[in-house]
Amino acid sequence: MAVTAQQVKDLRDRTGVGLGDCKRALDECGADLDSAVQWLRQHGLAKAAKKAGRETREGRISIAVTDDGKRGAMVELNCETDFVARNEQFVGLCAAAIQAAIGDDRPISEADDLLRTATPGGPTVRECVQETFGKIGENLKVGRVTKYVAGATGTVASYLHFNSRVGVLVALECETPSGVANPATAELAKSIAMHIAMAAPEVLRLEELDPSRLERERALLAEQARKGGKPETTIEKIVEGQLRKLRAEVCLLEQPYIRDEKGRTTIADLLAQASKQIGEAVSVNAFARYSLDETVGETQAQ
Repeated sequence: MAVTAQQVKDLRDRTGVGLGDCKRALDECGADLDSAVQWLRQHGLAKAAKKAGRETREGRISIAVTDDGKRGAMVELNCETDFVARNEQFVGLCAAAIQAAIGDDRPISEADDLLRTATPGGPTVRECVQETFGKIGENLKVGRVTKYVAGATGTVASYLHFNSRVGVLVALECETPSGVANPATAELAKSIAMHIAMAAPEVLRLEELDPSRLERERALLAEQARKGGKPETTIEKIVEGQLRKLRAEVCLLEQPYIRDEKGRTTIADLLAQASKQIGEAVSVNAFARYSLDETVGETQAQ
C-alpha cells in the first residue's frame, strides 16, 4: 500500500520524529500508523518523540560568511537549558550546521531545507541532531535559518554578540564590483550589522510597515490623547508626532545611528555619506536579526 504525504504528516505529528524516518516506518509497516509508531520505538527513534514537546528556549546562534563576502548564513539551534547550550557536543552540532548552510550557493530559508543538507563530515544535519540528542538527552531543534548569496555588486556581512544569543546578517548592494571591493563598503556593512543588533529594527523602510498596524496605532494614540484631556484641535498633531517616533523605532533607514551620540544621523544618512566616500550608491538589500530572547524576524527588500 502506497504511503501518502498525509500519513507521513500524521505520524510526525504523533511522534515528533523526522519526516524521513516517519516515511521509512510507514513503508516498513504497510502504511499502518500504530505499527509505524511501534517500529519507531523499536528503532530508538520514539525516544526523541517523548521529549519533542518540551520547550526549547535556550541555544546558540551561529553565523558564517565566506572570505569574499559573497555568501552568508545564520542558523538558530535550540535546546532546553543554558547548560546544554554551552555543552561541547552542542557547540559542535552548531558548527556542523552552519558549515552545511554556508557550503554552497543553494538557497536555504527553512529548517527542513537545512536538515536535509549534508554536513562537511558526510551525515545530514538531521542525522547530526539525532546523534547529538542521543548523547545529550535534551530536546534539540533547528530554529530559524537565513542565507544570503550576493551577486557581483553585492556583499554580505554579519555581527554575532559575544554570548551567541543575538546575531545579524546584512546584505548590501553597490552599483559596480569596484564599489564592493572598496574597503569602506565592508566597514559600512559591519557598522550597519552592529547597529541592527543593538537597535532591533523590524523592517527596512517605511513602505514595508503594515498599513493596518499604523491605522490601529493611530486610533489608539488618538483615544489616549482624548482620555488625557487633549483638545481635539491638537490631537492630530500629537498622533502624527507619535507615529513618526514609532517609524523611527522600527524602520532601519529611519533609525538614528547608534554611534551618533547626538542622534542626528539616521541609517539613511549614513548610507548617503558612505556613498559619497565610495563614489557610488550603496544600499541595504536585506537584513535578518535573531535573538534568543525575542523574535524580531527578517526583512527582505522588495
